[in-house]
Amino acid sequence: MAVRTFTLDRWVKAVAAAIGKPAHAELNGDSPGTVAAELGVSRQAVHQAVQRGALDAVIVNDARGKLQMFMIPRASVERYKQSPWKQQRRA
Repeated sequence: MAVRTFTLDRWVKAVAAAIGKPAHAELNGDSPGTVAAELGVSRQAVHQAVQRGALDAVIVNDARGKLQMFMIPRASVERYKQSPWKQQRRA
């Protein structure tokens, strides 16, 4: 699993080049809050899963390095659901 960082321009070009290809799903995704709600965990738990390599992330910064987007690719979320990394939701 990986964290991929792009400038906004490079990300837009990569997404355009990947349209209709499997790589497109690895360049787009949902916010950590959306993923957290889907998995039944906190946003902090999602960020921790990224840090330990259980989930991928795509970070898009502007030309000055300011964060513009932080996404968890859908393909990564689906892999995570099937993996031993997934922690069971506490009752």
